[in-house]
Amino acid sequence: MISRTPLAAATLLASFLLASCGSGKDPAQGKSGKRVSRYAALVAQPEPFLDSRGGIASVSASDQVELKMEATGRVAEILVREGGPVRKGAVLLRLDDAEARAQRDRAAARSRLAAANAVRLREQVRVEAASAQQLEVALADSAVASAELALAEVALEKTRVRAPFDGVAGLVDVSRGQWVQAGQKLTSFVARGRFQLDWALPEGDALRIAPGSALPWTEPVTGRSGVATVAALEPALDEATRTRGLRAVCRSGCEALLPGMAVEVRLPVDSTPVLAVPAQALTGSVKGVALFLFKGGKASQVAVVAGRRSTDKVEILSGLAAGDTVLVPGASPPKPGAEVEIARMLGAVGEGGRSGHGAKGASRP
Repeated sequence: MISRTPLAAATLLASFLLASCGSGKDPAQGKSGKRVSRYAALVAQPEPFLDSRGGIASVSASDQVELKMEATGRVAEILVREGGPVRKGAVLLRLDDAEARAQRDRAAARSRLAAANAVRLREQVRVEAASAQQLEVALADSAVASAELALAEVALEKTRVRAPFDGVAGLVDVSRGQWVQAGQKLTSFVARGRFQLDWALPEGDALRIAPGSALPWTEPVTGRSGVATVAALEPALDEATRTRGLRAVCRSGCEALLPGMAVEVRLPVDSTPVLAVPAQALTGSVKGVALFLFKGGKASQVAVVAGRRSTDKVEILSGLAAGDTVLVPGASPPKPGAEVEIARMLGAVGEGGRSGHGAKGASRP
């Protein structure tokens, strides 16, 4: 007959060990004995929304034109220095104007003759030596002669190309002695020191900025930066791109710009306090976007309406109140109504801080 004493002793020892292990409480278990998930959390507080969104704007001069010939002829003089500053009204190029001067002089002589004839006939009409009809014809002839003189002056002026404003001339595309046609390009001409930024504002930001707003910019190659002031906005969105045209005038740092450059622009920061949470706090629900709030030791899911997004936060337009304790579950959200604990507090309250909704029992990680 086999003895049962060793088997009974082993059974008693195993029961003792199990009882000993059961007497210690798992720190991840709640009062009910179930395992409780632990999450980071933060207390929602109003703060300025640091929006770093922006885009690429193109730089152009406030005044920039291509100067072209208005008349056909031979280039007699080129008076502009390529890349040099030019004052408004200065002559940049002159065509051979001998024929235009002769026509102007002939028109001037005819105008003087017609005016003198009208004066003489007026005196004759006064003494009844000429008829009123003759005087009317003379006055009309004098007016025609004056108009022809004005046309001749205009034709003579078209043999010259003048600077339309103070600026800098570009490279000259013609040579002295060259025969040029009306409409042929002479050079480009850019206003000095006055630059503007053109940007296609995304649809979501179309109403966030108004004329007079400051628009910070940065030149990506050199790192130089400055500020422009929004001057005007298109009254409607572009249907193809869903963007709104914006034009801003450079106010500072403008010496670092050249027409044709591309610069990075940033939307001005809105200083109005809003409620915002980390993007990791947002979860999905049957009603759309949602958050988990810590209430009474449990995870309470609430639907919210999200607004603007920055690099790390999302503005909450509704569904969240100041002082609410928001759980940040990341990729492993709890089940609605499940018991949870706060592992650590994020934000201004500090690591391991207490929330206004009672984070009692929260421990440091």
